[in-house]
Amino acid sequence: MPRLANHDYLTIRHFPARLWQVNDGDAFPNIPGDAQRELQEYFAPAADLTDAEATAHRVAFTRAFPAMPQSAGRVFAALRASRQGCSNQIVGRHRTATTSTYKVAHKLRTVGVFSVSRPKADVFRLTKA
Repeated sequence: MPRLANHDYLTIRHFPARLWQVNDGDAFPNIPGDAQRELQEYFAPAADLTDAEATAHRVAFTRAFPAMPQSAGRVFAALRASRQGCSNQIVGRHRTATTSTYKVAHKLRTVGVFSVSRPKADVFRLTKA
């Protein structure tokens, strides 16, 4: 399998960064929390990094955690598939685990609970809750 070049990494990084900054991470609940953290740690979409800083972050993170590029790549593929409406094993298992069907007033209702893993605690949202 070919290695990820810096140009490819930066191109891929812009997709979750744009989703995070423009939509405040509304696409991220479609993937599990641990997968969200892997994506946050490797691609750092919430951080406002220049291309040089992002490349340095990638190099340092890959040295510290050699398996992270592969797992973050899988999570990225799942995020992209969920945005495009395609089926993906990670997304499918997460939806199955986080949704339940209940009978309420003689009708079946499907309830899902999803979360967004943020890289830093959002004090405003915590005080609001």
